[in-house]
Amino acid sequence: MNNGASPDAIEVARKLHDEFDADERFAIDWMTTEFVVKLRDPYERSRLYSILHVTFSGYAQVWSLAGQLSRVGLPETLAYDFASDCGALVGGKPSPQDRDVWEEEVELETFGHHYAECVALINRLADEIYKRRETEETPTSK
Repeated sequence: MNNGASPDAIEVARKLHDEFDADERFAIDWMTTEFVVKLRDPYERSRLYSILHVTFSGYAQVWSLAGQLSRVGLPETLAYDFASDCGALVGGKPSPQDRDVWEEEVELETFGHHYAECVALINRLADEIYKRRETEETPTSK
């Protein structure tokens, strides 16, 4: 990762990678210009929910989680609330038409200033998704 990213942005990206790579509930999906922190579904381990996009140029973005949740019967409000709550910390403004997407990427340095709070929000979202999926009467993988 570099592509013009500052040393502080690189450090935040490394912390995010290491934090979520160490948690078996999450997967890191490497792309050409970014990595994505994804949550594994508790029943369908190959189903992944995109939580946070981290670009190699030093930015973060939340993106289109609502549709992924609705496909398994979970409320889209989980994604809207996460985008809003995390965005309020780091300056990411949810799009009026797609409330689970920030209108613009936020700098990883800014994200880093609220690192613990953002990670706590990601973990709270993961816990809520797992709780709701585990209390379903019939998981979609059966």
